[in-house]
Amino acid sequence: MREKQIVLSSADVKTGGATLINLLLDRGALVTITGMRKNTETATLIKRVDDHLKRIASDGASYNRMRARFICVSSIHTSKTNIDDIFFSEWRKPIIGIVGQHGKTMAALWAEHLIGDAVVVGHTPERPLLSALGNRARVAVVELHGTAPSLPNVKTVSTDKLSALDVAKQAARLAGISEDRIKKRIASLPFAPSRQEVVYQSAKLKIIDDTMATEPDRSIVAIQKFGGQSCILIAGGDGQSDYSGWANAVQSHIRATNLILLDGSATKKMRRALGIWGKGIRSYTNLKSAYNFALRRARLFVSSVILFSPSARSEKRLADEFVRIRRKNGV
Repeated sequence: MREKQIVLSSADVKTGGATLINLLLDRGALVTITGMRKNTETATLIKRVDDHLKRIASDGASYNRMRARFICVSSIHTSKTNIDDIFFSEWRKPIIGIVGQHGKTMAALWAEHLIGDAVVVGHTPERPLLSALGNRARVAVVELHGTAPSLPNVKTVSTDKLSALDVAKQAARLAGISEDRIKKRIASLPFAPSRQEVVYQSAKLKIIDDTMATEPDRSIVAIQKFGGQSCILIAGGDGQSDYSGWANAVQSHIRATNLILLDGSATKKMRRALGIWGKGIRSYTNLKSAYNFALRRARLFVSSVILFSPSARSEKRLADEFVRIRRKNGV
């Protein structure tokens, strides 16, 4: 993979953590984190990244090469910090993505994937950096919060009411990417393999625990990857999200009889988004009942996939219960 530089704010690191950083490093990216403080949280994060790199490195020299692609800086706002020194002179690479916050981390990453050579900026607090970027490359700014800046050569898109996938599409259109290319690249959107765990697999059944799919946009990627006539989706999510795009993906890739909802803050929004198509879809207050129904549906097919997406608020409890149910049923 051609080297690309991804800049994350400290707010993103709290939500994506070491898993996101490791994914980017594995993809060959140059990763910078801004706004980091010297505290226990930062030390833990760096240790997790170091441990990951040591596991995959063949020797000390290999580790040093990979570790050099990951740096932390305290801030780019201070007068002592020179934008060019940090982001251009050191690596001599253009910034491809600055990943934003407010739940839109994947929006900027996906926009970078759709656009390719264009620069994608995820949030606006780093205004000096925006000014520097505006004079150096074809730029699409993904404005994640507040008012988009007015800068030469900087194209903006408002994201207040858009899903992350819609943000990525709009940014790609602003960068001049054709609709045909956007559609093709959506089919190969990146995801974190460590968040899509195959907890059971046989000739007839595959069970996937996808903790990233608690967000609608990430669920869309999982549905597009695993969906089909014999895919059974157990869905839960965050009641603050927009489920219109998710509903379209479900209707295109999942049978209505194979969709199971976990009662929670998002259930009503999911049903409204599904409309008449979702009338009569079963929902359960506990994972045991939902999983047992999914197993009954799975037995109707020669081979099937159960895509499991627990509610984010009770993710660990549901995951633990899922393991107990799986053992009890002998799968």
